[in-house]
Amino acid sequence: MAKLRPWKTLARQIILNHGKFLVVEDHTIELPDGEIIEHWPWVIIPGAAIVLALTQEGEFVCFRQTKYAVEGLSLAPVGGMIEPGEIPLCAAKRELLEETGYVAENWVNLGKYCLDPNRGVADMHLFLAQGAKKVTAPDRDDLEDMELLLLSRAEIESALEAGEFKVISWSAVVALALQYLDREKKKLSHPPIESHLPQLMEFVSKLAQEYQAGKITSWDTMQKEVFAFFTPEMMEKVENIVPGWGKTVSYSNGLTLLHTTTALTALLLCPEFKSATPSQQSLMKWVVLLHDIGKEANPKRRDLTHSFRSAALTGEILPRLGFSTTSEYDEHIKDWVTLTKTAIIKNSETGREVQDNQKLPQILAGIENIFGFNTPAALIIKTILFHASITAVKEWPKGAPLTEIEIDKYFDDELLFLIKIMALADSASWSFFNLPRKESYREEVLETYRRIKRNR
Repeated sequence: MAKLRPWKTLARQIILNHGKFLVVEDHTIELPDGEIIEHWPWVIIPGAAIVLALTQEGEFVCFRQTKYAVEGLSLAPVGGMIEPGEIPLCAAKRELLEETGYVAENWVNLGKYCLDPNRGVADMHLFLAQGAKKVTAPDRDDLEDMELLLLSRAEIESALEAGEFKVISWSAVVALALQYLDREKKKLSHPPIESHLPQLMEFVSKLAQEYQAGKITSWDTMQKEVFAFFTPEMMEKVENIVPGWGKTVSYSNGLTLLHTTTALTALLLCPEFKSATPSQQSLMKWVVLLHDIGKEANPKRRDLTHSFRSAALTGEILPRLGFSTTSEYDEHIKDWVTLTKTAIIKNSETGREVQDNQKLPQILAGIENIFGFNTPAALIIKTILFHASITAVKEWPKGAPLTEIEIDKYFDDELLFLIKIMALADSASWSFFNLPRKESYREEVLETYRRIKRNR
């Protein structure tokens, strides 16, 4: 490959200074072949942060507006000037809040691009903001008229193809964001739950929509819908995918069936789930479906050891569904399942059987050996394994909670995020129709995980 040489700037002089918005310079440049060119115009305007925001509901935040240099109306993403010394991401977050009243947790840097390759002009910093939610009214200082719009994926694709985003950086951020989202979907290296149980997930999605619309407002209504859906034929379909399902969900007159379905519904409505990546969302659907698969019935007391059994059973189920394993799986899976299922001790104070956390190093080493490090299967199994290991709601104390030292030892940031989402969906499912309690549980969970993050 030939070595390409850059141009050199030999001299520069300001010929127009119009404040912070525009400076024009006169440059003398030298080309790679030695030719000197005088009076080369160089334009400087402030860089900008351009943001395409995707809401928790899956809609894109845009404007319809006028611009002095644009003929007619144009669609536009959020965007604005980067202040001197300001970090581009900070400018992007500030502009999103000021122009729309939205904030977002998950930010993707789509790159920095020059407006004019020969005369500079400015750098545009492009971002995708995922999981955006409105927290306040806009506080804009824009000169032009504008109308805030929420566009579906189909609508924004159609608008892009029709040339309705009339500024190059606006079209670029939309195109790059859509490309990124498509690429993330293709990254799923594991089968989504919809490929095995499409009817179940369609039903859960319908429940979430009806709950939000105020059509399901009581446990009686929820139970009628759930029990009507799970006909003998549907139970058999799920049993074929999740062996042991029928036995587990039959406990306590179907209470576990109602809980699991409600937890899946709560998951789809959880803001943190909506802000997760497509891969994380897919993992969490499996986690919630399987998190109680090892639960055993006891009408008098809670099962404080089911999370380890559920993890062990999940380790046997996932490979049958297409999840990858290592070459060690066939040789070691039986021993690992036995180790995990029998990791039980009696609490010296209560006399209750609880999970034996002293076995965790062996259990986790086994997961990595037969499933790999943080593979989809490994993350699902570890999230289920630990989902009853942190007391996030005081009303529901865990039998053998991990210490802060153990949490720091066993949890990386990705696993901690997944376990937090599990805790939010689980707690919401038990208080689904008691909104004050539901909000109280949610705040307890969030504060617990904020404290864990602070102490890491």
